[in-house]
Amino acid sequence: MSEYSLKDERDYEMINGKIYMMSRPNMNHYNESKRIIVYFLSGNSFKLSNVYSYYTEKQMEEMPDDERKAIISRFRPGLFNDLEIDLSEVFEDVE
Repeated sequence: MSEYSLKDERDYEMINGKIYMMSRPNMNHYNESKRIIVYFLSGNSFKLSNVYSYYTEKQMEEMPDDERKAIISRFRPGLFNDLEIDLSEVFEDVE
């Protein structure tokens, strides 16, 4: 995590934000995917909740079946039950 994002996280803690999500659009091969990292406020600091990764069809073809089947392509952040995030929509125009 960069110094800049750590500063942002501390600022978010100061305003008592309950959820903190970061996007990592870097991608080189299937082990370095585009991703959204979700943290939830626990006490006075943020704790990692989950990492959701987006893979292209080509990347998925290179994966073993068990890894491909475990991929989550949509998720709902815990505090926003009406919001469903589709990773393909988030990253469709990101190269």
